[in-house]
Amino acid sequence: MKFHRHLAFLPLAAALLLAGTTIGAEAQNAPTTPPQTQMPMPGHHMTLKQRFEAANTTHDGKLTKAQAEAGMPMVARHFAAIDVDHDNTVTLPEIRKYMRAHRAELRSEMQQMRAQQPPATGTAQ
Repeated sequence: MKFHRHLAFLPLAAALLLAGTTIGAEAQNAPTTPPQTQMPMPGHHMTLKQRFEAANTTHDGKLTKAQAEAGMPMVARHFAAIDVDHDNTVTLPEIRKYMRAHRAELRSEMQQMRAQQPPATGTAQ
């Protein structure tokens, strides 16, 4: 009788064994490329570097004016001033240098932009 009870568990054991093999195979076939930079959910803070990387769709370390317009509108508005070497691209160090030199001006511009934005919808009050 004991032998028959053990036989009842064989299909379950086989299924678990096969499932483990399948999971292991999937893990081995998982892509090894690093994940792409993803935009955080709305309301989450992004660093300057994260915003730059998200806007830099060519991943060459430089933003064109079109990339800046699409992903970093403040940079696009000040593009000519930021592009100190006049190569029609801006780099993260160029943006940082400009931001340090014009911190008060940029802060005022950001406050004006925020004041013009409509309030967020769907928030509890």
